[in-house]
Amino acid sequence: MLMTRSETLTHPDLVELCLNQIGGAMLRRISEDNLSQSRRLAATIMETSIDAFWIMEPAEGRILTVNDTFCHLTGYERAELLRMCISDLDVVETPEETAAHIQKVLTAGSDRFLTRHRCKDGALLDMEITTTWMADEKPCFICFGRDITEQVEAERQQAEILRQLEESESRFKLLHNASFGG
Repeated sequence: MLMTRSETLTHPDLVELCLNQIGGAMLRRISEDNLSQSRRLAATIMETSIDAFWIMEPAEGRILTVNDTFCHLTGYERAELLRMCISDLDVVETPEETAAHIQKVLTAGSDRFLTRHRCKDGALLDMEITTTWMADEKPCFICFGRDITEQVEAERQQAEILRQLEESESRFKLLHNASFGG
C-alpha cells in the first residue's frame, strides 16, 4: 500500500497494514521452517534407509547423490560414486541399453526392475531397483536399490536341488522299470 504525504492513515488502516506485514512475515517464517524441516526429514530418510539410495541426472545417468548404504554395498567411497554414471556399475545393460531404459522411465514416470551391479572389489550384486522421474526445475531420477543377492542365490540353489531331484526320480523310475520289467 503506497501513500502520498497528503494521505493519512486511519486507525483501522494502520491496523490492517500492520497485520498484513506481520502476517506476511509469519507466513514467510513458517514456509522457511517447513522447507528446512522437509529438507532435514528427506536427508534423514535417505541416510537411514536400509536400501541403497541415489539421485541420478537424466542425460547421462550421472550419479549426483548417494547414501551410506549404497557406498557400503558397492564398496566405493562417496566421492568415487559421484564421479560415475550408473552404466559404470550396471553389468546387465550396455550404456546404450541404459540410455534406452532412461528414456522408458522418462515416458512412464517410474520403473521397477532387476539388475546387477559390479562392486569395487569385482563382486556382483543382484539388485531390485525402484526409480521415479522427478520433472522439477532440476530434473532427476530418485532411485532405491535393494540387495537381493542372497535371495537370488537361494532361488538358484533351490532350482538346482529341484533339478537334481527330478533327475534322481527319472533314474529311479528307469531302474524300477528295468528291475520289474515295467
